[in-house]
Amino acid sequence: MGLRLVAHYYDRNEALIALGAVEAAGLVAFLENQAQMSVVPLEEVARGGYRLMVPEQELDDAIAVLQEARQRRSFEGERLSQRTYIALSLLLLITIGMFFPFRTSTWHDVGES
Repeated sequence: MGLRLVAHYYDRNEALIALGAVEAAGLVAFLENQAQMSVVPLEEVARGGYRLMVPEQELDDAIAVLQEARQRRSFEGERLSQRTYIALSLLLLITIGMFFPFRTSTWHDVGES
């Protein structure tokens, strides 16, 4: 008896939805790397993403649950989409940098001694 890989995700939301679907079916499952990703979420790809793991005897049931979840969506014609607003993020960073400079420089007169 051991653990088997059911699915591999690079998106946190998709991994959590899949975990929820498998657990809702009454199966034991967990996401490998979930704890590390919660501490450093920007390293999802570098750490290999999320791996949905189940006990070996529940592998076929977990695969069937995920296949059914993919075929039967909760909201027909809708899908989860994420948008990253890069321009807004850069503008915010520049604005913060203008009012709260990270480094300041001042001129001092050097007197002769």
